[in-house]
Amino acid sequence: MLEHKRIIITDMDDTLIKAYEQPTPETRDFWNTLKESTVRIIATGQTVAKTMNNLSKSNMDLPEFIIADQGTVIYDTVNSRTIKEFVLPNDEVYEVLKQFYSLGGKDSFVRIGAGRVIIAYDFEQAHSFFERTFQKDVVYVENMEYVIQHGRYLKVILMGEEKLVDELVRFSSGRNNLFAFNTGKTSFGDCGFNRFEIMASDKYNAIKYLMDILGFEKFDVICLGDESSDLGLAKFALTMNLYENFKGTFAIISSNSHGNIQLKKECNELANVLGCSDKCKIYASITEDGWKAAVEEWLEQ
Repeated sequence: MLEHKRIIITDMDDTLIKAYEQPTPETRDFWNTLKESTVRIIATGQTVAKTMNNLSKSNMDLPEFIIADQGTVIYDTVNSRTIKEFVLPNDEVYEVLKQFYSLGGKDSFVRIGAGRVIIAYDFEQAHSFFERTFQKDVVYVENMEYVIQHGRYLKVILMGEEKLVDELVRFSSGRNNLFAFNTGKTSFGDCGFNRFEIMASDKYNAIKYLMDILGFEKFDVICLGDESSDLGLAKFALTMNLYENFKGTFAIISSNSHGNIQLKKECNELANVLGCSDKCKIYASITEDGWKAAVEEWLEQ
């Protein structure tokens, strides 16, 4: 069992670190001082390797744990080992891809090697998006059978028109062992498309798994996020207030994105249902040291 009982679980991009920018010196230095008094966990949509690289570039210490790829990988940085990978059942991947075909998706697939992610898209404009985003880390494959037979996958991302994506969400949400998400509109130049993801876990599920392993009998946790994909962090923090030995706070780091607006709405609704509306608070943006302010206030409680 670890020594510390105060836990910080935070998203990375646009929460702890502004995407493609250096953190403010105040937030960077504050993060590095927290090693002695807290257990730090980053829960992100990035891979473990990219998370570690981004922190290194920002001169920030590694956290004790990384929950990567939206909750599909749990990594222990202290012992340099993967604790858990939540791998998609291949038969479920097959059924979802088959549904993608039946709804009009084209026979075009991209498999991302390092992250073990399958990407499929139903129109040609998306091709340049993948080329630019993933560059050399791409293997093109010809058909669904090849995809299913050659590997264990953490995530499937399907790109398409809104109607197609909505149909896939309805189809996948009723299946066992799948976490399905419509992450909304992605824009690339003149091209816009909706993005659908399925995984065998999410951030909430991964956090619960890690907490069970750590075995804390009593803890106080703050979770921090900025987008609707961080609702799982809010759910974990707020539900902890239902138990005698646990306390939880969720901090929303402000931005002007649609996902931020959606997170505020859903977080407030959840907090009201659970009777802990005072545990869901909104702070300034990361560029205004909102992350630092949220954690400092929590530590003073």
